[in-house]
Formats: sequence, structure tokens, C-alpha cells
Amino acid sequence: MAETGKKPSTIISEIESRPDFARLDSLSWNDKGYYEIEYRTTDKARVEINIDAATGIAVDQD
Repeated sequence: MAETGKKPSTIISEIESRPDFARLDSLSWNDKGYYEIEYRTTDKARVEINIDAATGIAVDQD
């Protein structure tokens, strides 16, 4: 069976390409099908974002 969706390395690369990205704090998998990502911006703000593993699009946390 072939896997579908985006690889974690692709998701991380997309996050790292954001203009305000400074460093990745954590990346974890949620059983609902999305990656939970925490990173810091250049102004030291903490960002928490959930990315759908299938589409690579940000989703709301339920």
C-alpha cells in the first residue's frame, strides 16, 4: 500500500522557508492526521501550527 500525503521533511522545509522563521522547536504527529509544529520567529515569538499531512495546509486544532 502506497503512502499518501506530504513527508515530514517537506513540511519542515516549507516552514523553514517562511520569512520570519528562526528555529524549529518541535514536530509531532497527531492521530487526527496532522503534524503539530512549534517554531520560533526572528522576533522570538513562539508559533504553534497544525499542518494537514495529506494536503500540507494549516488546519484548526479540534
